[in-house]
Amino acid sequence: MSVTTRQELYEEIWTDPVTVVAKRYGLSDVGLAKLCRRMGIPIPPRGYWAKLRSGTKVKKTRLPAKGHFVTTVRLTRFDPEVVAANEEAKRQKDVLKEEVAKTVVLANSYELHPLVALTKRRVSQFKEEAKNPPRANGVLDVRVSKGAFDRALRLFNALIQEMIGLGAIVRVDNQTHETKFGYKDIEFQISIAEHFKRIDHQETVEEREGRLNPRRDPYFGLPYSPYAPKYDYVASGVLTVSAGSWPTKVWKDSASRLLEDRIQDMIVGMAVLAAEIRKRENERAEAHRISELRRVHDEEVRARRETELKRLKAVEAEAREWDRARQLRSYAAAAEAKALSAGSLTAELEGWLTWVRAKADWIDPLVSVSDPILDGPKSKNMGWYKHAEEE
Repeated sequence: MSVTTRQELYEEIWTDPVTVVAKRYGLSDVGLAKLCRRMGIPIPPRGYWAKLRSGTKVKKTRLPAKGHFVTTVRLTRFDPEVVAANEEAKRQKDVLKEEVAKTVVLANSYELHPLVALTKRRVSQFKEEAKNPPRANGVLDVRVSKGAFDRALRLFNALIQEMIGLGAIVRVDNQTHETKFGYKDIEFQISIAEHFKRIDHQETVEEREGRLNPRRDPYFGLPYSPYAPKYDYVASGVLTVSAGSWPTKVWKDSASRLLEDRIQDMIVGMAVLAAEIRKRENERAEAHRISELRRVHDEEVRARRETELKRLKAVEAEAREWDRARQLRSYAAAAEAKALSAGSLTAELEGWLTWVRAKADWIDPLVSVSDPILDGPKSKNMGWYKHAEEE
């Protein structure tokens, strides 16, 4: 997100059509127009771009210099490739809507689907005031009052039969009690619920009697009144059809149009929802693939680094051994020179010098020799080392 000045946005508005600029910032045409009004930016009149394309000379409205306008705004500028991808996705969605709309042939009546018949049979008896019917295996996800139950089943039946006509399958998950549609290898849940209005609780005769004449607890002897809820929930008759969890599509009764009049809209919407879910799953799979590639790359980098460190430590250890061998040889040479200058080089000293130089060769990693004692068999009772461990 970056700061866009009034002058910058004005130049964009008069360089490209509002529809193009709006998509560039992820805004609607109306949203961008409102923003321009807040910033006092004039918008090209109707027909401006057509005249410009035809070669007609058009006048560019100047940016007002005076006025109480917003001078800067923070906007997110989308990458042109992202804008193009979104446009293509919208185009594909529109094509899908047209194809499905042509396929859906609404019937005046539908054959009762077995799941609808089973739900009606199993949930035929429940209290009028109950908010939701009892849940049972194989029962459709219908959360309505008894007064709206038959209507909800008819609506569910129409949706099921129309989706089956598109090649979908329907099932009830007995573990989650969710009703699920399977369309083109994509599965999503669907439910029908009723809106319940919350009103202040109206005290019943029994509650009033209990409040005025409280009973006494048989164990502690304390007075108590029956529990009375703070609110009551009244069925409104307004139904809502919900499909999917993420993304989700919702259709609701309105004052001008009932859900029964929107069957085609809902079927088209569910087909689009399946496409959106597939797109989301593909995006997640691609993100996982990229994440896995990065993880493998990081593992390879870490392994190469560890190998390099091990090699370096080995070379450093050899260099230390080489330096120890060099010190022993230098020491032997100095001892020999001193004995020669003093005329005290004895056979015993020569043997010692030979021993020192042999041990230097044994330590030196650049000299391949074997020591009969240090490289000989190890004792079972104590550890032997090729050379003393440095601190």
